[in-house]
Amino acid sequence: MTVSASREDDLREEAAYTSSQLDATYDYINELGAQIESLNAEIATLDQELVNTMVNIEVLNTDIANKESEIQQTRSNLKTAKAERDKQYEAMKLRIQYLYENGGSNAWYNLMLDSNDITELLNKAEYTQKMYKYDRDALDQYVETIKEIKTLGVQLNGEKAELEDMKAEQEASQASLETQISEKQSAAANAN
Repeated sequence: MTVSASREDDLREEAAYTSSQLDATYDYINELGAQIESLNAEIATLDQELVNTMVNIEVLNTDIANKESEIQQTRSNLKTAKAERDKQYEAMKLRIQYLYENGGSNAWYNLMLDSNDITELLNKAEYTQKMYKYDRDALDQYVETIKEIKTLGVQLNGEKAELEDMKAEQEASQASLETQISEKQSAAANAN
């Protein structure tokens, strides 16, 4: 009987030890399950952040393409305005040269001497007045063209700066996306 009681005690100890090992294993499995659930939740959050970042990158790419199109249009407008300015400048230069060569400060005096009667003098005076108005309007238009060129130049520089900001934001989003992907891959590797 002594042998059997000792054997029975050993078996009970062994059963208790095995039971405690089994409980420890179950606790470890439960702990791993909780970690897996936590990692799955974290992965789901990272997935959502990843999707949001990808959408943000796509929106930025579209904005960048639109801004590049606006810059091209502004460049075209600027080129057209400069061509118009040059054309107006040449026309004004020729007009001033003509006035200088054909009258100068004695134009009114010559106009009165060359007129045969008062009607012709008044017609010439009216024509001169119209020419003066035309010249004044041409000068005003030239000044407006210069202002437009300056405005378009400032607009172009602003659009270029805005484009650079968009590109920097897009690059930052791209880097964030790559970081998130790396984190997700690390989390998935650690879960396994």
